[in-house]
Amino acid sequence: MSCKQKNILLLFGLLCLGNALPARHLSFPGVPRIINYTNETYGGYNQNWSVTQDENGVMYFANSKGLLSFDGSRWELYELPDKQIVRSVSSDGKGRIYTGGFAELGYWQRQPWGKLVYHSLASRIKAPLFRQEEIWKILASRQEIFFQSFSTLYFLRGGKVSTVKGPNSLFYLFRVRGRDFVQVLQYGLYELQDGHLVKIPGSDFLAKAEVISILPYGRSSFLIGTDKQGLFLYDGHSFRPFDSELSDFLQANELNNGIQLDGDTYAFGTILNGLVIADGEGNILFHLNQSNGLQNNTVLALFRDRAGNLWAAMDKGIDQVVLHSPFLHYRDTKGRLGTVYAAAVFHGRLYIGTNHGLFVKDLGDGQNDTDGFSLIPELKGQVWNLSVFDGQLLCGHNRGTFRIGDHRIVRLSTIGGGWVIRRLKQDSTALIQGTYNGLVIYRKDASGNWAFANQVKGSQQLPVQQLEEDESGRIWIRHVYKSIYDLRLSPDLGRVTSIREMDRSSGLPAGVRYNLFWHDGAVAVASPAGIFKWVESRRHFVADTALKSSLGSYFYSRRIIPAGPSCWWLIKDDNRLGYLENPSSPDIYTFYTRGFPLVSGFEAIVPVGDGSYLLGNEDGFGLFDKKRLHRQPEAPAPAIREISCSAGGRTLPLDSLLPAPGSYPRLAYRYNSLSFRVAVPVYDRVPHFRFMLQRSGEDGVWSSWSGSGTREYGNLSPGSYVFWVMSDVSDERVSFSFEILPPWYRSVWAKTGYLLLLAGIVLLFYRLHRLKLRRQHARLQRRMEKRLRAGQEQSERKLLLFQQQQLEQDVLRKSEALANSTLNLIKEKELFQKIRKELKNIREEAGKDFPVQHYQRLMRTLDKHMDSRDEWKLFEEGFNTVHETFFKKLLERYPGLSPQDLKLAAYLKMNLSSKEIAPLLNISVRGVEIKRYRLRKRLDLPQDQNLTEFMMNI
Repeated sequence: MSCKQKNILLLFGLLCLGNALPARHLSFPGVPRIINYTNETYGGYNQNWSVTQDENGVMYFANSKGLLSFDGSRWELYELPDKQIVRSVSSDGKGRIYTGGFAELGYWQRQPWGKLVYHSLASRIKAPLFRQEEIWKILASRQEIFFQSFSTLYFLRGGKVSTVKGPNSLFYLFRVRGRDFVQVLQYGLYELQDGHLVKIPGSDFLAKAEVISILPYGRSSFLIGTDKQGLFLYDGHSFRPFDSELSDFLQANELNNGIQLDGDTYAFGTILNGLVIADGEGNILFHLNQSNGLQNNTVLALFRDRAGNLWAAMDKGIDQVVLHSPFLHYRDTKGRLGTVYAAAVFHGRLYIGTNHGLFVKDLGDGQNDTDGFSLIPELKGQVWNLSVFDGQLLCGHNRGTFRIGDHRIVRLSTIGGGWVIRRLKQDSTALIQGTYNGLVIYRKDASGNWAFANQVKGSQQLPVQQLEEDESGRIWIRHVYKSIYDLRLSPDLGRVTSIREMDRSSGLPAGVRYNLFWHDGAVAVASPAGIFKWVESRRHFVADTALKSSLGSYFYSRRIIPAGPSCWWLIKDDNRLGYLENPSSPDIYTFYTRGFPLVSGFEAIVPVGDGSYLLGNEDGFGLFDKKRLHRQPEAPAPAIREISCSAGGRTLPLDSLLPAPGSYPRLAYRYNSLSFRVAVPVYDRVPHFRFMLQRSGEDGVWSSWSGSGTREYGNLSPGSYVFWVMSDVSDERVSFSFEILPPWYRSVWAKTGYLLLLAGIVLLFYRLHRLKLRRQHARLQRRMEKRLRAGQEQSERKLLLFQQQQLEQDVLRKSEALANSTLNLIKEKELFQKIRKELKNIREEAGKDFPVQHYQRLMRTLDKHMDSRDEWKLFEEGFNTVHETFFKKLLERYPGLSPQDLKLAAYLKMNLSSKEIAPLLNISVRGVEIKRYRLRKRLDLPQDQNLTEFMMNI
């Protein structure tokens, strides 16, 4: 078969592939994207034996450690009761996942919002041989379930298990077009009819082979695959070999399984060399093995999911082949190419510019590995740009700019770092290039080849990564590290005549990186802060409100790359990639660059054909064909996979708290902390979610988008709630309603008790208040009585004080009177003494002239008046009135005092001097001093103590 015939057949095969595979130009290398899941990722063992998908889109895998479940967000592992290897798995489409292992078969059923629960059916099988067998295949339908071991068919119908045995060991069971086929080793192929095995005539040649797959072919035929004898066609009457490239490959590499994809397109897994995808003519469209993305070359099972993608259960790991995508991928598994920065199709060849150099591949070569690319030795190193102008390929390299011909390479410039090159609008005979060291101009030489013309003076200090020219001829550049600049060049393009840096004063946002692009006849800037368009009349950048309304969240793309007159590629910070066919239309196709990360800041998206683009990435490149855009499968709605409640440090599944599975959740208040886990069964991207918890009667607020499918709410107040979730892969919203009951202390009985308690408390407070009032009244009464008594006492004290003052005044008066009377007495005594002395002097002077009888009579009268006894009594009475306790205290302390001593003491108490006391005692002053001396002795006073002061202090 010639290369041309082979390509025609391949093209026919791809067209027949339909929705399963993206259309592509046959000559371009690339395979569907492969997503690897290792045992570290899914938490099981290496070997996976079977695959199925349930009615909700969740994937299940029979693993050597147990049953694996994957909902797009989380892997879960469930083990059989005796931890057997799970050899087979199948979904009945009604919520049951059937599995089989050694001496075990049964089904798993998921609780409404929780884990899978296993129900064993092994006890229903009474056959002794079953205890020594493994269930290798299960065919589940809504009416009956077939379990196949290598000796017996067990089928479950209406809750009963029946058995079917053949004349020898059985191989795999197949259900095709409503018919059930099974191979009996050494006998041939049989069909199950009415519970019995009926041999198919003409199948004896299969007795020595192992039938691995039976698939529908054409309108009514069957394609039968054997392990080592290749493929056969069965039309219902006879068998014939299916001679083809595919059959030869499977025979050489030992077929292990096969499935039908859309239309007459098939996938086959082998023991020795990975898997192949082929058309109905037997032409291999793709060969996938360990060299281009699979984890292992031994494929144990294949399964096509609802989205049209292919799952491969491997001897080591699980691989997903993304068939339903407009992308093919070329992976540089050997690391020869490096990171792709530029690409171009030129003269039937594909040129790839990377950080390793410039590589070339003949587009007629269909190889899918790096051996198909050749490195051009002269252009090793960093390649930044590849552009074709007027039939000439120019290469912007780290070491300068080169022109690439079929047989020679010509250096045009030694100025390094040719990041970007454009044809000038105002002068179509010139090209302008942005480099490490400013702008460079190229023009054609005499032979019509592009050649270096000049470096633009004044731009040497500007490393130019992007440039655009507006209608007026101004050059807009993006500095590789700084901002946007507006330059005007001289008419001969030799120098910069003016330059202005754009900043916040020019309308650009601060703190973000900018990217230039051309839109609607003007220069525009894309940034994570939005898209800003230059308005010449205002000399200012303004936010493009029209684009904001049509682009939605893509208005905040960090870069926009035009893909033709009306097409854009939009790149967001979260590495989502959008394709827009018309900027005025909101119909944006979103792709996730998981598995082929673009080179941030140097994204290369290059047209390479009619509607096809090459996207450079870090380990190869992707090929995009927009013809496949409208065949994307519709994304499913998000599903609430698990709900758990927390209380007292314990976490319980919601189902365990409900009276019946699926009943409306009315949760006790102690379970007011809930955790929701949601997922979307999409497997070729990372979905994002946003959530809202809406309380009854209140407006909810949507959360921001998050890549996490778990949301927690703690300490919810009593009330009715609705939990909402939506994903970015579907417009559908999913809700879950529940109620948090009030705590026991807020129940009806508690409220009744509170009312009674409140009434009791009110009554108690009333009585306490009454008691308090009585106590206050008594306290006030006591206080008033106390105040009254205090007033009375104060009055009495005042009265007593008044009386005391009166008494003191009386005493004072009496003292004064006593003192006055004493002084008068002293004076009187002194007078009488003077009179007596004068009488005596007169008698002595008169002698006999003064009669004796008169003298004596006068002396007796004077003596009588000078007698102090009566006067003393009066003085004593007056003294006792003033000093009533003086004599008592003095006698108590000194009982031996004589009356004369007491008189002297009283006179001393009155602070009378010896001279004043002498007349009162009718003695001389000397006599008073003697008496004072004797009194001191009797009182035993120290020599230095004053006697008068002593008496005054008593």
